Amino acid sequence: MIGMKRVRWQWVFIGFVGLVSACGPKGKQASRADIAPTQADISPVDPCAIAREIDPHCGWKPHWDDSGPIVNALDGTRKEFLSLESANADGTDGGRLSYALLRLCFHNEKPCGENALAVAFTVNGTVQSIDDDNRYKTSVRFRFDADALKKQSWTIADSRDAFGPTPAFILQLLQHQKLIMEFSYDQRGERTLTFDIEGLAKTMETASLKP
Repeated sequence: MIGMKRVRWQWVFIGFVGLVSACGPKGKQASRADIAPTQADISPVDPCAIAREIDPHCGWKPHWDDSGPIVNALDGTRKEFLSLESANADGTDGGRLSYALLRLCFHNEKPCGENALAVAFTVNGTVQSIDDDNRYKTSVRFRFDADALKKQSWTIADSRDAFGPTPAFILQLLQHQKLIMEFSYDQRGERTLTFDIEGLAKTMETASLKP
């Protein structure tokens, strides 16, 4: 009989310990915070959460952006712009990295002409002109993919912070994957920029734009 009582009290003690373990402070049931989190409970950490405040390209790859057709309500003409940011930074603005912009202009589904640059590179400063007699021309060196290096004179826009080649340059953009170019800022020296231009043909086809 004594042995049976001892076994019975052991079971009572074990049950009591189990009840205490299942309860939190002051006898309340343990909350989720009292239990060690599992892998499923841990939210994924965004490595760019802080870096993106300085570098907007962190965790993001530049790609062609389509403005969609912009219709003139007066005469019904259509303009559309395709734009792509440079892969590398062009400078800083208030402590935040800034990037150059390659923009293609289309008028009624064809490259813009006359007073508008069909191909324009907008940068973060004043572009250096060749000389006083060529105030609206700048010297540019560039290379597509692994092709030979070329040097040309491109037109500077009236704003002085953009420049570009002839509309036929779009045909070269369509045939390559990468463009590396070098130009000069006024009083700030040379700058080299890289553009990952792949995907242009598909973007233009989707928008029914012609080179």
